[in-house]
Amino acid sequence: MMKKLIFLGHIPLTDNYKRYLSMDLMAARGVKFEYWDITALYAEDFTMPGEISAPCVRKFASLEELESYLVPRAGEIFVVTVVAFEPRLLSLMRMLTRHNVKVGHLAVGLSPQPSGGAVSRLWEKLHYLVSWAELSSFLAYKACAVLKRLGYIKKYDVVFAAGAAACYIHAGSAAAVVEINHYDYDSFLAHSGEEERLVYGKYCVFLDENLAGHPDLKMLGLDLIDPAKYYNALNDFFNRLETASGARVVIAAHPKSEYSENIFNGRKIFRHLTRRLVRYCDFAFSVGSNSSGFAAIYNKPLFFIYTSEILKKYKAIKYNLYPFSCADTFGTQAYDIERPDVPPVIPRIDTSRYLAYKYRYLTSRGCEARLNVDLIQEFLSQGGVK
Repeated sequence: MMKKLIFLGHIPLTDNYKRYLSMDLMAARGVKFEYWDITALYAEDFTMPGEISAPCVRKFASLEELESYLVPRAGEIFVVTVVAFEPRLLSLMRMLTRHNVKVGHLAVGLSPQPSGGAVSRLWEKLHYLVSWAELSSFLAYKACAVLKRLGYIKKYDVVFAAGAAACYIHAGSAAAVVEINHYDYDSFLAHSGEEERLVYGKYCVFLDENLAGHPDLKMLGLDLIDPAKYYNALNDFFNRLETASGARVVIAAHPKSEYSENIFNGRKIFRHLTRRLVRYCDFAFSVGSNSSGFAAIYNKPLFFIYTSEILKKYKAIKYNLYPFSCADTFGTQAYDIERPDVPPVIPRIDTSRYLAYKYRYLTSRGCEARLNVDLIQEFLSQGGVK
């Protein structure tokens, strides 16, 4: 009998996340599933813009409550984690190991990872000696790796991996690796037919990341960039870009953003419609958004932007390197939007790099024509998890 699929998430369920996980399609195909929300275990008073209530959602306030609910169902469920393993999940993973629960992981959303130069890499290693917080984090990850090798934490029974990068990283961390698609590529497959344009005429898309108010950045305790300064710089840049290119700028708002007023000087803001915007745009740009993959899917010119404050304040998470790493990956440019003397040039598409990006981060040749719901259901129905 096919086990009930349990998505284990560290953030509340939203409509956008529900679409990512193909829940409506799964329900239509008769797949039994639930979403177990364990946000409260790791963040106090955390709120998520757009959180929804649904019959499939179960919230847990403590590990003890979760264990009490899980134990009588341990043999009937297949738990799929939608967050990468990190030390805070050690107790949870140990609990799943103790009760012999079948566990999988969705490895979706990898992107070009900046490594920096030799000097920056050396500094990272030396930094552990002068920063107790970073040293303790480093040691915690190493300890978890040892505990996995010792069997204290079980290996994943399967990793559903999108793209060659995810397949490579997880090759030794699971009993099986099943190729699936990135959520964005899956959306592209599901909407391959004609669609009505959202914007008529010549336009370009800013792939917003909500960098001045992203809840994940707040959860990390980062000193966020100044919103007024950032949005003033963006709007000044948009003005120059529109004059130079003749294309209107429209905003593909990040799904976790909450723009209570139009902070983009009257420009159109769209939410949950990034794919359709990129499909018909003339070009797109971002700081380092994962949605940049849509440009590779639809063969659209793409470039990247940054400000001095982004480079300074988000250095701890290497986001100071992302615009440059992404630009290199796509074969394009990164621009300092605070420099009006350096006008952006709409780049040509580097077909070979776009294709390489597609298969490294978005899909694989073995699954690029199939929806994730079919790939996952096939794995479950064929006894992949017994």
